[in-house]
Amino acid sequence: MDSSRLYCASIILFISGFVFPEIVASIGINYGQIANNLPYAGRCCSPCSVDWCHQNKAEAWVKTNVQAYLPATKIICITVGNEVLTFNDTSLSDNLLPAMQNVHTAVVNLGLDKQVTVTTAHSLAVLETSYPPSAGAFRRDLTGCLTQILNFHVKTGSPFLINAYPFFAYKASPKQVPIDFVLFQPNSGVVDPVSNLHYDNMLFAQIDAVHSALASLGYKKLPVHISETGWPSKGRRRRSRGYSGEREEV
Repeated sequence: MDSSRLYCASIILFISGFVFPEIVASIGINYGQIANNLPYAGRCCSPCSVDWCHQNKAEAWVKTNVQAYLPATKIICITVGNEVLTFNDTSLSDNLLPAMQNVHTAVVNLGLDKQVTVTTAHSLAVLETSYPPSAGAFRRDLTGCLTQILNFHVKTGSPFLINAYPFFAYKASPKQVPIDFVLFQPNSGVVDPVSNLHYDNMLFAQIDAVHSALASLGYKKLPVHISETGWPSKGRRRRSRGYSGEREEV
């Protein structure tokens, strides 16, 4: 494979190892559990025994695993954690921003901050309201820590990442959500009663709800990138390779 092709490396870092070395000195992976036939967790984590006790350890890792592959590989983003704020673990959520700042410092020290940003990915569960899209709002219990993270994004020029899965909206309300609306197929769509915008698919409505939530906190211009999306290729009704293929083609 031509190594000069475009790649976005999304590197999931275990946040505590960057902030409180006396607690833990490790990294982790995004071990999704919404599936069956999952590989044993220990098997997935075995390659991740890296010691990042201090800032210089984080800097050494970035130098070895990011800087060493530039510019042949276009790495544009390091993601610290995945859906941390909705994991219901304050020991992680309280340390998320300090960890992001720690990694960003390493990137700056290596002179990579003009091409590699540092961010984190969020679940749509950070939203308290998502419909209509114009009424999108963040959960009130997360507003404080989110505002600090958003300030970090503005200061460093990094995007807000969202994991958007129309499938879960359909799964929760299959009788209310038309299958064609979530699969980008021809449908009558919905109209936002406030903005009068017409939506012919669920994904665009979800992303606009995030934009509205950001605007409500004063971050209207902050870029939003989709970090995860998809459709299951196997399982019960409406979870098939055919439907998954339709998602891939849009």
